[in-house]
Amino acid sequence: MAKQVRYFTQIVDHLNREFGQEKSEAIMANALQRYDELLEENKDEAKECYMHTRERIYPVIACFDALLSEGVERKKAADFIVDYYKWRSGKLAPFIKKAFKILGLYRIVPKFFMGMTEKSFGPKAGFASKDHFVSKDEVRFNMTKCPYFDKCKQYGLPLMKKIVPFGFKKGSGVGWRYTWHEDDPKNEFRFECNECIYAKILGRRNLLKLGTMCCHADIINYGALPFTDFIRTKTLCHGGEYCDFRFVRHDSDAGEGWSRYKSI
Repeated sequence: MAKQVRYFTQIVDHLNREFGQEKSEAIMANALQRYDELLEENKDEAKECYMHTRERIYPVIACFDALLSEGVERKKAADFIVDYYKWRSGKLAPFIKKAFKILGLYRIVPKFFMGMTEKSFGPKAGFASKDHFVSKDEVRFNMTKCPYFDKCKQYGLPLMKKIVPFGFKKGSGVGWRYTWHEDDPKNEFRFECNECIYAKILGRRNLLKLGTMCCHADIINYGALPFTDFIRTKTLCHGGEYCDFRFVRHDSDAGEGWSRYKSI
């Protein structure tokens, strides 16, 4: 197991308060295992990336994955991660403010921030920026590439591949039957719903038309995912032999070289 970074050592108390010790221990074990997997998957990245990826990005992904795997609702998991990150950031803010005031660092803010950006937020660390301007009183630039954004986009669909089947097995799939595919390409996730509790109950009452509103809920939930197209051509409530689900990840967002499929 990789050495624990501060993100993990500090989150334990927060997990205990929110979920209790027993569940928090399970979450931590899951998170540390996921973190090791992320390190292995990205073992060839430059050391300049470590401050961002190994100290921040991968722990966030690992903990979020672990929370979902332990049955925490997605929004609650996201809120917990965001609140914890705010707490961590808040611990540093007073120190920065005091240092700038007492040591007079405010006088060199433009030069200081430009130097820090070039060293820790430069191309070697996975960032890119342009339109640099620095003077005695001002510094500005436009960040055009960010590894925090890139990594979250990279792991969005793989996370869905793990969480969706897991969630159905844990209980939300009662009354349903699915066919999963283990050989999907890296940028694709697909499955079929062969039995649907809505189609069963409403079909017996000749009310399948009402079931299509539930199908449309998927369009609302999945039809605007960032960088991901939701493709469905048939559903049981629409008279199909099964409901087909297909998610395809793109390198750009909709409208930038591709258009969203008009799913049913």
